[in-house]
Amino acid sequence: RLTFVDGGNTMLCSAALLATQVSDLTPYLLTANHCISNDTVAATLQARFFYQTTSCAGPNQNGVNVGHASVLATNATVDVSLLLLDGALPSGAVWA
Repeated sequence: RLTFVDGGNTMLCSAALLATQVSDLTPYLLTANHCISNDTVAATLQARFFYQTTSCAGPNQNGVNVGHASVLATNATVDVSLLLLDGALPSGAVWA
């Protein structure tokens, strides 16, 4: 679960960790361009790993936050953004 601030509003989106060919565990994050398309918004990012609730829209149970990212590439036509997360990822994270 991604939370970030855009235009003064807190927004939510999803993403996936993207593996490299050499499996070096670089924290590349693939999300939509309509979510995050510039470094100003990416700097406000909080990526919540292992987010889960006991019911739909219920209170969060567990989870680990990793904050801030940089935009490496973005394209509005195909609605994709590739980010590089700052900071260590939690143990057990899985790359696509």
